[in-house]
Amino acid sequence: MLAGTTAITVTFVLGSIGWLFASFGIGTSCDEALECSISCAPCAVAHAWILAGGIGQWVLFAAAVTTVVLGLRRPELRRTTTVAAGALALLAVGWFVASMAIAVQVQPRPSPQGSSPAMSALTGRSPRPGKA
Repeated sequence: MLAGTTAITVTFVLGSIGWLFASFGIGTSCDEALECSISCAPCAVAHAWILAGGIGQWVLFAAAVTTVVLGLRRPELRRTTTVAAGALALLAVGWFVASMAIAVQVQPRPSPQGSSPAMSALTGRSPRPGKA
């Protein structure tokens, strides 16, 4: 029962609060780095990974609830459902870390000395301040 409750709690927290904070942090940093007023095309892949991470957490939440209900209704499966619930909790943490790490890695970064010509074409800004 403890493993099931832990799995439900972990998947719920990562699927709600964790997803909210990660999407706000990663999405904002990407949009601000490129000076987009609303989400822009270069950040779309990062936003897609954030979305995939959240959807994955809710799928894992549904699996955790199903596992707990199955363990409560069928006592002969409690050992199996306990192992499955523990695995789901670990998988939830792993999926959260992996999807957010990928979202951070795929977001575009402007060059330190100013935008590159390719980034300028995407954002509509000139490569160097003062030049058109």
